[in-house]
Amino acid sequence: MNRILLSLGILLTIALSSCDSNEHNTDTTSDKITLNDGKLWLVNEEMKPHIEIAEDMVKIYLEDGDTDYQGLGERLDHQNKELISSCTMEGESHEQLHHWLHPHLELTSNLIAAKNDEEANKAIAELKASFEMYHQYFE
Repeated sequence: MNRILLSLGILLTIALSSCDSNEHNTDTTSDKITLNDGKLWLVNEEMKPHIEIAEDMVKIYLEDGDTDYQGLGERLDHQNKELISSCTMEGESHEQLHHWLHPHLELTSNLIAAKNDEEANKAIAELKASFEMYHQYFE
């Protein structure tokens, strides 16, 4: 379990530093995602498959009535790592994606750290809602 938590900590560090730090907005007062003048933000094509696969994993888990939440968490963690390593985005769309991604990574960490079905089900419901939010702001 400690190894998993250490891996998640490393993942979050990578997520925060994987993209060019000069591109990050230093204004931490605005962590809310906004639309691009009323339009969805574009996500680079290299990143989209990892988001789609992870979303499908959650959907299938719920549809099948699966109970291996630890396995789901590990698979989602792998997709998150792939997503982060494929990041080549820059500018405001990159910043907006990070407003979604950072809480999403935390939700995956919560699922992996779940101690029982109740905690896992809460994390999975929040992950499902996170993907729904993604579609409200990104294409």
